[in-house]
Amino acid sequence: MVIYIVSGGLGIYFHIRSNVEFELEMYPSMGGWELVRESLTGALPALAPGTMIYLGLLGWAATFRNPFLANVSATQEEES
Repeated sequence: MVIYIVSGGLGIYFHIRSNVEFELEMYPSMGGWELVRESLTGALPALAPGTMIYLGLLGWAATFRNPFLANVSATQEEES
């Protein structure tokens, strides 16, 4: 789950960075809020990797304090 969350964050970062580079290559004088708006809605979907963050958090929430997983770890400790 942690890998999903981290890769989603990195994906957002790299998509936005690519969009900023693309917009600055097309319009070198662009800056400020216009650059932010264009990079968020640019060629690469900047917020699409957010789905991976959502899936990671959903999986983590589904397994957080799961009684079955607690019993499995307690059984493994008793066997050791």
